[in-house]
Amino acid sequence: MARTTLTSKGQITIPQTVRAALGLEQGDQLLIEATGDGFHATLVRRPRAAALQGILRSSVPYQGEEAEKVAVAEELARKHRSR
Repeated sequence: MARTTLTSKGQITIPQTVRAALGLEQGDQLLIEATGDGFHATLVRRPRAAALQGILRSSVPYQGEEAEKVAVAEELARKHRSR
């Protein structure tokens, strides 16, 4: 169990140990529900990009993140040269 403080803006900081245990990242959303003597927070699970890999069919296999970065850089250079 961890303790946190409510700010004047109504915000709380979820301690790092709790964030790490739950795998929380910046931008994650929580559902907050008032209970009799407190509240209950539930993480709204969003699929991570890695979990989505492979759900769309392609005739070209994915070459990896590094190859993607190189392809983007080459396309930007090509567009810049044509101006």
